[in-house]
Amino acid sequence: MDTATQAVLPHVEGCCIGGVIEKNGVRLLTLDEWRVHAPPKSEVHWKDGRSAKESARSWLAAAPSLPAEIAATLSSHHHIGPLSAWRAEPEAHAPFDDFPGEPPNIDVLLVGRDKNGPIVVAVEAKADERFGSTVQQKLSSFQSNPQSNGVKRIERLRAALFGELPNQPDIGDLRYQLLTATVAAMAEAKRQSAQRAVVMIHEFVTPLTTDKNRYSNARDLNQFVARISGRQDPLKPRTLLGPFKVPGKPIVETEISLYFGKAVVDINFEEKLRRIAEREDNWDGKGSKKPNPLVLSQARDTLESFLFSVINSGRLWKTPFVSSDEDGRITIQWNSGNHELHLEIREEGTEYIKVWGANIENDMHLGLLKPEDFFKLWDWLNE
Repeated sequence: MDTATQAVLPHVEGCCIGGVIEKNGVRLLTLDEWRVHAPPKSEVHWKDGRSAKESARSWLAAAPSLPAEIAATLSSHHHIGPLSAWRAEPEAHAPFDDFPGEPPNIDVLLVGRDKNGPIVVAVEAKADERFGSTVQQKLSSFQSNPQSNGVKRIERLRAALFGELPNQPDIGDLRYQLLTATVAAMAEAKRQSAQRAVVMIHEFVTPLTTDKNRYSNARDLNQFVARISGRQDPLKPRTLLGPFKVPGKPIVETEISLYFGKAVVDINFEEKLRRIAEREDNWDGKGSKKPNPLVLSQARDTLESFLFSVINSGRLWKTPFVSSDEDGRITIQWNSGNHELHLEIREEGTEYIKVWGANIENDMHLGLLKPEDFFKLWDWLNE
């Protein structure tokens, strides 16, 4: 798709809501096709557990639907309804000025339509890769090169997002990538005659990610959104904040309603659950039953609720150990120091077990899991 022209939204046969993934007119259906036609800037980023490949896998597995976490985040806001049609372009160029050089790159540019008209979503995929240099670091680099238009670009970005002097806030500590992604989304919305632009962070928790890097990214993202919105509300997973109005000028003359969202998926857990779902009766040679599909669904729902409750509260998430027992029930376990937290998921409900010693009578506690227990159990686990 040429991002400088309006996209023709697709009609998907036999489906009232759906879309396609394309690059330069080529429809992408496999990981190999994605890698050939929309490769990441560096081949080192194309590996299991890193954002480029996990993003491709997520979009391709869901098509012609949106990835579930993306769809849920968009639909969390009453201003945005189900997309009746959409087109996604990976590694999309989204220019917003006439300066020479490569324009900003959007990991996945989503152009769609709902009952309120067209909408543009700039999706930035992250495992725990940082948002890059700060504005101050970029400014120092640009100032050392007299031929660079970088200083002028930063001045224009500042004006577009925060206004002209004398009321501009200091933006030196903000991440430059977040400024360019936001203005690129607005510029693309103008090209598509859309009045709404969404900046969506698509975060993947994988075996290669660290809590430290993910926490740093969350802090940088929240800082940026707070500076735009004037509020201190953290950007929670599967939640869309907005609409916000920014000056836009001198880059985007049209008034655009701006939204920010964050979609998180735990690849570690999803992969473990997929492998468990493939088990057949007597999978361990000891007569154990294969997992019940209903229990598998309940396990996914339970862990998803737990995950979002933990992350939304500002706490750090840890991927659990997952297995199934001889009766086909799903068991989930976290270990932290001398504390163990077990969840046993059955058709009739989920039971939690707290363990802090070897004495069954004195060092264990059992109970039925309720949503209001999530914070207490997580805090106990990490004491």
